[in-house]
Amino acid sequence: MPLSKLQAIDRLQKLQDKFSEQWIGQSPCLVLKDSWILPNGPVDKMLAAMDKHGDAVGMVGIAWLKHSKRVGILQMLFRTKADKDALKAVKQAADEAMIALQDYVKQADLLRGRD
Repeated sequence: MPLSKLQAIDRLQKLQDKFSEQWIGQSPCLVLKDSWILPNGPVDKMLAAMDKHGDAVGMVGIAWLKHSKRVGILQMLFRTKADKDALKAVKQAADEAMIALQDYVKQADLLRGRD
């Protein structure tokens, strides 16, 4: 059974709060049915975005994993039997997160070069 809009927002906010020190950038974000990536924000604006772009099908984020000292990309589907479109949307969002991660690394390298 798919999550309701409020359940998806709640899951995002709880995950963001629980691992707040590990997230990089605006992570994690909801992935909506039409592949729209929705960061955490005011609930009324998130609900409006979901009305426009479809329900959340999953979540994607970039995190620094302290214990293993590496960066990971979170990909989470909200349905146990996700349809092909949902899988594609979450995969696309994860690919975009990987590109964003490369940008973060470039920025960090530039900052290190200035010190």
